Amino acid sequence: MNISSQLPERQADLSVRDAVPFLMITFGLAWGIFMIAVTFPDAVGAIFGEISASNPLFLMAVYSPAFAAFALVLRVAGWRGLIRYLKRLLLWRSPAPWLLFVFLGIPAVYVIAAFFQGSLWESEFPYSTLGALLGAMGFMLILGPVEEFGWRGVLQPLLQRRLAPIWSGLIVGFIWGVWHLPAFLLSGTPQGGWDFGPFLLGAIAIGVILTPFFNATGGSILWAALFHFQLNNPLWPDAQPLDMYLFAAIAVVVVWLNHETMFDRKAGVTTVIPEERTTLGGTTGSASQSWMRVTRGVINSGIIGSKDGTSLGVCRPWRSRMCCLNRAPDLFRNAALISDHADRLRARCRSCQ
Repeated sequence: MNISSQLPERQADLSVRDAVPFLMITFGLAWGIFMIAVTFPDAVGAIFGEISASNPLFLMAVYSPAFAAFALVLRVAGWRGLIRYLKRLLLWRSPAPWLLFVFLGIPAVYVIAAFFQGSLWESEFPYSTLGALLGAMGFMLILGPVEEFGWRGVLQPLLQRRLAPIWSGLIVGFIWGVWHLPAFLLSGTPQGGWDFGPFLLGAIAIGVILTPFFNATGGSILWAALFHFQLNNPLWPDAQPLDMYLFAAIAVVVVWLNHETMFDRKAGVTTVIPEERTTLGGTTGSASQSWMRVTRGVINSGIIGSKDGTSLGVCRPWRSRMCCLNRAPDLFRNAALISDHADRLRARCRSCQ
């Protein structure tokens, strides 16, 4: 019995090479808009108004990572692939310690930094009514967090196919910080009054902090976006640049606490476009049923088939047949099926060599 002939075809996903066009679109659009604003300031002001966080051109620049991500996903996998990609917004499960950090730890960073910087009580709260505060929070929710469709939605998984999470996080953080550079050169932007050096350090640190959180949630874009929102939440005081130094210190602690997974190339999420849950017949159904049907076929036949139809090995007793799953990880990985069932089978066969 040839199991490989019954397995569904692997569905399209972005390749590592797609990181190049992603960065070209992201930087080309954002920095191109900056060049237009600098070269033709009067015309831009007459058409779009003064440069600010709500200026349409500024919004287009902020959304450039998301535009790049959507364009590449559509090119590679079409509309159905885009829907599968967007389903990563539905990954809501998160380890409890990370929830505490997102909802309590991040605000504490800004409050502590502002306190020691002496700015916690100096400025008045900028929102006089609850409606104004909710409006500002709603706007920030659809501003910076949208970037995460690109940074953690595309770039991080692609880099983690070749690099350990620690290096992927450092690179994404650095690119993320450099991408913001034009905002520091324009008046009217939130970054216009900040120093770029501490911001870049903070962006790299946040990229590192977000990495184990991103991987622990299975590549959730939802949690990456909420993390980003908490960084920009208008409730928190402006604590530049001390808050960036605190994030750098926290990054060191996060790496130490997660050193086993941060330096393990196999520990990172590498999927950009999740695959549909299919059965052996190719129709949408339970992935668990697909795995069990494959496993029963392997055990009953005693033969594990490879992608080209050849045998990878013959198992003798039933217990040994279970161990064959250890000898052919590529079959199940390339079949695009969920691997936790194979892990359970391996756990039941701990005497395998």
